[in-house]
Amino acid sequence: MHKVIESKSMFKGRVFEAKVEDIILPTGEKAQREVVVHRGGASMLAIYQKDSIVLVRQYRHAAGRYVLEVPAGIIEPGETPQDCAIRELREETGYTSTDVRKLITMYKSVGYSTEKHSIYLAQNLTPGVQNLDPGEEVEVILMPIEEVKRKIFSGEIEDAKTVTGVLAYRELMHKGIAI
Repeated sequence: MHKVIESKSMFKGRVFEAKVEDIILPTGEKAQREVVVHRGGASMLAIYQKDSIVLVRQYRHAAGRYVLEVPAGIIEPGETPQDCAIRELREETGYTSTDVRKLITMYKSVGYSTEKHSIYLAQNLTPGVQNLDPGEEVEVILMPIEEVKRKIFSGEIEDAKTVTGVLAYRELMHKGIAI
C-alpha cells in the first residue's frame, strides 16, 4: 500500500485545495505526488419529453470558450450529490422533477484529483424560472438526444460529465434496462 509521509497544502481556494504529498511506494521507494482535493460535484441529465436533453451553454474560463454541458455544480457542505444535482437543474434551467434517479458516478480525473462526480437522470420535467448566481450567464438549450450524440462524436461536446451521462443513458436504453 502507498503510505503518505508528509502532505503540504500549496493552495487552498473556494473550489479546491492543491497538495504536494511525499509517499512511500509498496516497493519501499519514495515518491512525490500532486493532488487536487475537491469535495465533489454532481450533474443532471434531464430528459425533456422523452427525446431531448436539457443542456446549458455557458462560458468556461479554463476552456476559454462557451461549452455545451448538462447542468452541474459543486456539492455544498451537508448536501448530498442528488440534492446538488436537483438544485443545479433548478437554478441553471428552471426545470424541476420528482422523477430523479442515480445514473452513474465517476472520478473526473483520477490521476491527480479526488473529485468524484455523480450523474443523475431526471424525467417528467416541470418548467420554471432560472435562479442564477450573480455573474452567471446560462443559456438553456433543448437538444434531441440523437443530435447530442452526434455532437459528442464530432467533438463539439467535450465535457466529460455530459459525455459520460449521455453515453451511460444511451447504453441503458439500448439494453432495455428500465430507467
